[in-house]
Amino acid sequence: MGDEEEAKKHALAAYKGAWADGEPHVFRYGLDKARALLAKLGEPIPDLPHYDPAREVKLPWEDKVAAAIEELRAKNAAKKKQS
Repeated sequence: MGDEEEAKKHALAAYKGAWADGEPHVFRYGLDKARALLAKLGEPIPDLPHYDPAREVKLPWEDKVAAAIEELRAKNAAKKKQS
C-alpha cells in the first residue's frame, strides 16, 4: 500500500511470531509466507535461535504420566506372557 518500511516491520514481526520455539517447532505456513514477503521486500531473513531442548520446563505432572505409561506397558507385557 506504499509504505515499505511499515511492511518490513510487519513482515519481520510475522516471521518472529511464526518462528515460535525455533526449528523444527515453527508454524511452517506462516514462516514460509513471512520469509517470502521479506525476500520480496529485499530484507534479510533473521537468524533466530533454533529449538533448544535444554530450555524446556518440565511440567509438574510429566513424571506421573511417564510412570503411568510404564505401568501400563508392564501390565500389557505381563498379559502377553500369560497368553
